[in-house]
Amino acid sequence: MLLAHNELAQNRNLVHYCEVISQFDGLRCLSVGLFDLGLRYLSHALAGLELAEISGELLPESGSTVARSYVPHLTTSQFYYHVALCRWVVRGEHDQVGWKHALDEGFAYMLVRRSQMLDGVGIYLPLCLDLGEHQRAVELCERWRLPKPGDPMRIDKPEKLAYLLCKHKVQPTLSDEEVKQATDAFFRRYMSPMLGSGMHTRVALWMKALYWTPADPRPHPIDAFLRCYDFMDLPRPEFRP
Repeated sequence: MLLAHNELAQNRNLVHYCEVISQFDGLRCLSVGLFDLGLRYLSHALAGLELAEISGELLPESGSTVARSYVPHLTTSQFYYHVALCRWVVRGEHDQVGWKHALDEGFAYMLVRRSQMLDGVGIYLPLCLDLGEHQRAVELCERWRLPKPGDPMRIDKPEKLAYLLCKHKVQPTLSDEEVKQATDAFFRRYMSPMLGSGMHTRVALWMKALYWTPADPRPHPIDAFLRCYDFMDLPRPEFRP
């Protein structure tokens, strides 16, 4: 069973990473106002990822004892992360099951050793925020003694901001306005560098967590994604659904 799991992870890699490239190109196009081209890239990526998903090559459920290697956990997490992100942008869907798979498998990967924990928290703590898993994020940071934010106005890492926001949900020590100011200050400093270094998928997740809700009335996902321009001295592209 373990061998089968590892083989599945390897066989899926080529399809997965080809579609991730399309997803990155799509988000990059959206970020500069090339909406038709961006959606074509993302629709192509989603079609390929969903074909892999329904082909019967599904990986074990989250929490399975079948796979003890951390590599399949990471592969599975990334796969569901990218499928769910494409579904959100292209269709406006909140794929709760897919996001939860991504989070659970990501935690399974991080909990193997501290180096993987430090590698993954920048992705999975914002996902905790988006899914409302606030207590889980706080407990993870405190159990592993991860670096906490000091001055809220000088937060220097996205995982520290995610911790602050999750902590505010379960045990607030700051006012809502102070938390908003801390969030704005962080993204004013780091939004341009994040996009400049190709972190479009992480930016998309952050904008989803902060500015989009599946409840009506909800903004179009592209409008939510373009809120990244709120933190840059650049004209925001005008999107018309």
